[in-house]
Amino acid sequence: MRRCIVCRQTKQENQFYSNGVKRRVVCVPCVREMRKEFVRDLQQYKKKRGCVLCSYNDNEQKLHFHHIHPETKKFEISHAFDFFKYCGKYRHNLLNHPKIKAEIEKCIILCVWCHTAVSREERKLNAIY
Repeated sequence: MRRCIVCRQTKQENQFYSNGVKRRVVCVPCVREMRKEFVRDLQQYKKKRGCVLCSYNDNEQKLHFHHIHPETKKFEISHAFDFFKYCGKYRHNLLNHPKIKAEIEKCIILCVWCHTAVSREERKLNAIY
């Protein structure tokens, strides 16, 4: 038996994710709920700002984070939850985690259509230089 640090309930060992060496301290249902919160927070963040080129913000799922300088990218914003989900005081608001904030600051929000156009132009420039 193990106690989850989020919901404080005692549960069976198989209710906790394992990294192959040891069991985690947050139960599976809490991790799933935390992931939903993180995705919801990311969607709200993108919708609030909208595309920097065309101002589109009708559907947050059509808005992407685009790293202005790809060479400085440390991780995909959408994958940040998997890296930082057990980060103590930030676990309920990962967008305030300093590393995630720093990565978001390297990005602009683009709609899927503008993102496609920008990426195409970047590839053309990379082919030339």
